[in-house]
Order: sequence, then structure tokens, then C-alpha cells
Amino acid sequence: MRLILLYGGMFLLCGALLLSVVYFLAARALHDGSGDLPFRVLPGSQISVSGSCPGLDAQVSPASDTNSVLDACLAQERRDALGDLLHRSLLALAGLTVIAFGFGYAMARRVLSPLGRITRAARRGAGANSRG
Repeated sequence: MRLILLYGGMFLLCGALLLSVVYFLAARALHDGSGDLPFRVLPGSQISVSGSCPGLDAQVSPASDTNSVLDACLAQERRDALGDLLHRSLLALAGLTVIAFGFGYAMARRVLSPLGRITRAARRGAGANSRG
């Protein structure tokens, strides 16, 4: 049982470490900062925008308002993407941990079965010696 727990625990620890590294690399790639849109609406422009972010469904007149709404939308999209990544990664880690514990059980059983046979044979031999 200790071998199974050790194997499963080591897998869980390594998986959590890998998940953390991937999450922080993705968060860094999607850094959350203002003013990093690949475009800007110029003052005096009149545009109409729509989308799934709040505030985008209306005609926004001043360029600064449009830029701030687009910045907020982009930041929300980044937060949603990172949250989805974390949720799916944790589910995958949980599933793989269950599989790792099962694999650890099968491996421990296979590795330790010869030792169990040797122990039973030694007990039988010791029992036969004590009677004789």
C-alpha cells in the first residue's frame, strides 16, 4: 500500500508542478495590462462595436471610451481563458491521478507478488522444520 501511495503521490506532485508551470506561462503570455491592444481608435472616429463583452452593444462616440471598453473586454477574455485553462487542467490532473494510482496498484502487485510467494514458501519451510 505504501508503494501505491508513494507512486500516486509522486505523480500528483509532478502533475501539480507541471500544471503550475503551464498556467503561469500561459498567464504571462496573456499578460493582463492596459494599453496593449494591437490597435487604437483615433479621436474623432465614429465606430459601432458589438460582442459578448458588456458595454460593446452600444454606439460609443469618444475614442477614449471605445478604447477603454475594448481594453476591459480583452482583459475579461484573458481572465476567462485562464480560468478555463485552470479548470480543464485540474480535471485532467484528477483523472490522470486516479489512473496513476491504478497503475501503481497493478505495478506494486506485480513487483511484490514474487516476494509474497517467497515469504509463504519460507513460512511453510519454517513450519516443516519446527515439526521435524
